[in-house]
Amino acid sequence: MIQSVISPDVVLNVVRFALLGFIGGEVNLKGKLTPLDDKMIQVDFQPPDLQIDPFKFTYGGMSL
Repeated sequence: MIQSVISPDVVLNVVRFALLGFIGGEVNLKGKLTPLDDKMIQVDFQPPDLQIDPFKFTYGGMSL
């Protein structure tokens, strides 16, 4: 799992996995970071992208 802040307000989460132990895949979440105060933030994520070998899907809705 990789979690990164790419620019001041862009967050990226990547989870890589092997389906059935040999088929590569990953899930990507990109979100917008909004500071709420000096200790709290909110991240609004776009729908996740799922890639399994050559196939790429976007599924679901926005998440808060």
